[in-house]
Amino acid sequence: MSQSKRPSAVSFMGRKSMTEDWLGPAIDAHYQELCKPSWRKVKHLISPSGCWNVCPRAVQFRQLGYSPRFSAQTRRRMDNGTAVHERWEGIFSEMGLVVMEEQYMAGADFGGTPDNLLHKPGDDDNKLLAEIKSINSNGWRNLPWAGQIKGVYRGAGFAPTNMAALAKIQPRHIAQWLAYDRILLENGHDIGKGVIFYENKDNQQYGYFFVVRDDPLFAALTENAQTALTWNRKGSLIGMPFAFTSPQCKDCDARDVCHRMEEGDAGLLKKVRARLQETKIPGKLNK
Repeated sequence: MSQSKRPSAVSFMGRKSMTEDWLGPAIDAHYQELCKPSWRKVKHLISPSGCWNVCPRAVQFRQLGYSPRFSAQTRRRMDNGTAVHERWEGIFSEMGLVVMEEQYMAGADFGGTPDNLLHKPGDDDNKLLAEIKSINSNGWRNLPWAGQIKGVYRGAGFAPTNMAALAKIQPRHIAQWLAYDRILLENGHDIGKGVIFYENKDNQQYGYFFVVRDDPLFAALTENAQTALTWNRKGSLIGMPFAFTSPQCKDCDARDVCHRMEEGDAGLLKKVRARLQETKIPGKLNK
């Protein structure tokens, strides 16, 4: 009695798959809509997450509500970063370290939602302002780690010199932490020290840097944002600080609207001028 032959993988190689791939195009269409540029609500205060930028005009467009186009991959990276942030917040809460959860606060020039305020167990007066970040392996290797204990990477202790070293590599992160510390101070919470907590998004290794209030560094890192806010309060748009062909312009996410303004796009000019009227503060700033 002959045995029937079992089909081999080779016998399937010539067979057709689905008649159409609808999944990929559907995902692409979703992200195309999700990531398109838009104009959102005008910001009257500087957002800590965007308070460092090489170009004050780029900051100004963001304060006026411009949200640039992101690539789909960038959006997914941002979403993964949010998930990392939420996971560590949950862990710190389970550990009983959280003494102040996220809440929006406004100061004189800055407004935003600081990450968790943590305290040392058994010592409510020993508080740290935490800023949680995710970073890839290349960025991780560039951070100025002082060493590691039991596999956990740690920066050096509280000192302005350590802040400067980290600020050279991640100025945006230091500026953001300093801005949140300023907001807390202006709302009656004199913390002045904290931790920037990193997770390597490629392997989930974590590490952290202790940081401390540094007013001169804060002023230097946020100078362009402060300039943008001043011009918004005057109701005027900053001229282009860089040439169209400059590296700064090439890599800027506000490039499209910035150059359309210079080219005289009537619709865009009208929109921006109307938004500048929203941010304008009458009085001595405009004299």
